[in-house]
Amino acid sequence: MTVIAFLFELLGFAALASAMHAIPRPMRLRDSRGARRTARALGAGLLCLAFVLLAWNESVGRAILDWFGLATLAATTVLLVLAIARPRARASR
Repeated sequence: MTVIAFLFELLGFAALASAMHAIPRPMRLRDSRGARRTARALGAGLLCLAFVLLAWNESVGRAILDWFGLATLAATTVLLVLAIARPRARASR
């Protein structure tokens, strides 16, 4: 269940990152309010779903610790992928 929760958090942070204005144009969503709002809601929903999944099988205290640890790992993974992909996005212009 921990691996599935990590994947939900990874996808949640990726959805939140795609809705940001700071992401280079080839990697972000189109400039519409609906797409950004949907991405934000999807990202928040996936993060909440990951916590519910962790709390379902473990105690709440352990689920909180696991959720924050996995969130740190997932957010760092998304950050590193965006940092590596950013120069390639600029070079393709």
